[in-house]
Amino acid sequence: MQTAFNLLGLAGFAMSASLVAILGVGYTQWDGIKVRVINGATEGAVKAVTEKLTKQFDGKFDGMVDALPKKTGPAMPF
Repeated sequence: MQTAFNLLGLAGFAMSASLVAILGVGYTQWDGIKVRVINGATEGAVKAVTEKLTKQFDGKFDGMVDALPKKTGPAMPF
């Protein structure tokens, strides 16, 4: 019976020590983790918007630049 209690105590200590270690690493690395998450979200949003706009406007402006005038002049002819 004493062996079972020792094993349970050892398991409890291992869980507690691992929790303290994880919290310690998370606390010391919080700024870096936050920056990585924000950068990842920003890059993902920019990529999604760019892809959506590219698909939406693909081919809609073909030939429009060629139809623009090649030279300009005064607003009112003299």
